[in-house]
Amino acid sequence: MPYYSSIAGRVRMTKEAFEKFSNEAVTSSGGTKAPVEKYLDMLDYEENSQIVILERSGYGYYDEQVVELLARYKDLPGIDMVEYTGEEGSDFGRYYVDVGRWCYVAAEPPPPPKLEEFWYYVEKRK
Repeated sequence: MPYYSSIAGRVRMTKEAFEKFSNEAVTSSGGTKAPVEKYLDMLDYEENSQIVILERSGYGYYDEQVVELLARYKDLPGIDMVEYTGEEGSDFGRYYVDVGRWCYVAAEPPPPPKLEEFWYYVEKRK
């Protein structure tokens, strides 16, 4: 059963790896295939910095498959991050992606900072 979720992130890989990744397809449990580039709302490649930029929100169930494919094709070292937000406001976390591996870490929303810390004050307009 599909659920509402969103993912967004930036992952380092070469142009060749990006082309292979973007031509892959994710598959539902019923066997329906969806091309990665059609499943994602935004898929772009910054050639100068060798970074894949991706974003998607809506009903679906392919998020983990997309992250698995990112790990499979990622060929530049270093751990990258893809943010995840689920249907419930408290349902969010991060996928960490490295060459050939990935993991998911669930997170709890942090409380707002105390008034004295980290706040910027501005003049109120009338």
